[in-house]
Amino acid sequence: ERILEELGLIKFFQQYKTFNNFSFDLVGFFRLIVYGRILNPASKFATVNQNNRYYDPVLTDFYKYNIYDTLDFIYNYRANIVNKMNKALLKSFGRTTNCIYYDCTNFFFETERPDDDTLDDDGNVIEKGIRKFGVSKEERHLPIVQMGMFIDEQGIPICIETFSGNTLDHLTVPESLKNVDDLNYQRYIFVGDRGMYRGNNSAHLINRNNGYIVSKSKIGRAHVWTP
Repeated sequence: ERILEELGLIKFFQQYKTFNNFSFDLVGFFRLIVYGRILNPASKFATVNQNNRYYDPVLTDFYKYNIYDTLDFIYNYRANIVNKMNKALLKSFGRTTNCIYYDCTNFFFETERPDDDTLDDDGNVIEKGIRKFGVSKEERHLPIVQMGMFIDEQGIPICIETFSGNTLDHLTVPESLKNVDDLNYQRYIFVGDRGMYRGNNSAHLINRNNGYIVSKSKIGRAHVWTP
């Protein structure tokens, strides 16, 4: 609870609850999600059911399905939440971002059918389905979702982005870098594995006066460039 307060998140959720005129306890549901993830991970609905197991219940007189409204809010305001945490981490927690580290993983879904793409009247893709067949890290032949994440020098996540399961690792880098650019960091060095190296990715970094270190196979050498 103290960390949530020092990150400015309790005040953030309180202000936005008032701003959006929510009738349900947005802050309480947010607390439950965080507490449950740390103490006893479960589905989101099961996490709400843990409310009465606390010595002092977080919620009183609540409608359980507002948990999904809370998730919608977190998704819609995810950039604001990340920016809020980033400012607090820089100011009060000693975050350093001279080097930032990036990697991808993916997670599967227990369904045999991938998501369909949304098409316009001419058959052009408006929005790609998120669950697609791709190269599963767990070697399962099930639809997956790609996830790319940056961490700082302390190992604390900077930002997370999801992509369609058939997106190659190096293609996730430009979109993920936009999230970092939005945080207005000073010059940094991007560190990643060889799957992240492509000319347009290195050009993006160089054009913004950043550097990069990207590994290659043992036969070759690592790519290193710093301005």
